[in-house]
Amino acid sequence: MGALVRIVTFKNISRENKKLEILDGLPALLPYGINDYGLKHVGNTLKAWMEVYNLESKMPIFKLRSTAEDVAAVSESKEGNFYVSFKVKSGDKELLVPIVDPKNVFGSNTSYILPDVFLEKSIKDIENMRQLTSNKVPCAFSPIEVELKANEEVQIYTVVGHTSDVSVLREYAEKFSSQEYLNAKRKEGNEIIEQIVSDIWTDTSSDLFNEYAKQTCLDNVLRGGYPITLRKIDSNLVYHIYSRKHGDLERDYNYFVLLPKYYSSGNANYRDVNQNRREDVFFHPEIGNYNIRFFMSLIQADGYNLLVINGVKYRLK
Repeated sequence: MGALVRIVTFKNISRENKKLEILDGLPALLPYGINDYGLKHVGNTLKAWMEVYNLESKMPIFKLRSTAEDVAAVSESKEGNFYVSFKVKSGDKELLVPIVDPKNVFGSNTSYILPDVFLEKSIKDIENMRQLTSNKVPCAFSPIEVELKANEEVQIYTVVGHTSDVSVLREYAEKFSSQEYLNAKRKEGNEIIEQIVSDIWTDTSSDLFNEYAKQTCLDNVLRGGYPITLRKIDSNLVYHIYSRKHGDLERDYNYFVLLPKYYSSGNANYRDVNQNRREDVFFHPEIGNYNIRFFMSLIQADGYNLLVINGVKYRLK
């Protein structure tokens, strides 16, 4: 199951008690089932299919009620996007009921620049307001009302992701509401990144340059991949992991795919992958001329050779 985790800490660094009212989250969370074309061309129409389910369990599912294509057969989707959030203060944990109706936060301010309702009403008032969970683009906010003593802090843990079925989300309910589990996954993710960039470990008088080198290496890996060499009797087999198109999800012209696999990979372009494997020559000389043969060979995957035309072999000079 793929998900993003957000951890926010509010700490009272003053000497006086502070009362805080907080809304932390997303002004818009698109339900599963709406594609890029539908959002840009018939987004207002598709609002009639949007709905938030499972809110009573404090783990809402965001999806379209049914398929919205202009076809005779209509089907119900079991997949959906989800939002789970809880707060931790002084060791006490509380699972939060998200605010999913943007009108309860922004009112008629559809620009979402200012939360007009929140500026006038308290968190308790907003929580008591009726939420409309259908026929509109939902939001997802974690409501917090807390009093912090001097040097006291409160943390908000939020998990936003995609589930193939509501039943699968129930299996993860305990994990996604566990501070220990999410912190462990964060540590694991950081360890994987440090392992990837260990090849370019740099120690200079500039910490900024050291981190820049690591980030540049990581950017190249996310495009070209990280080579793993598998030993064979007569030759080496090279397999690149972590590679994906660009690494930029925000590029609207990319059909970005992130599969639910341990070594998540995606589709990629020739230029993107080729130009970002140049570092392999320096950091992984054991792969030899693999990349040259992989990208410059004119023999296609199906065996077709561009240098053989009507049975006549040609040689490039």
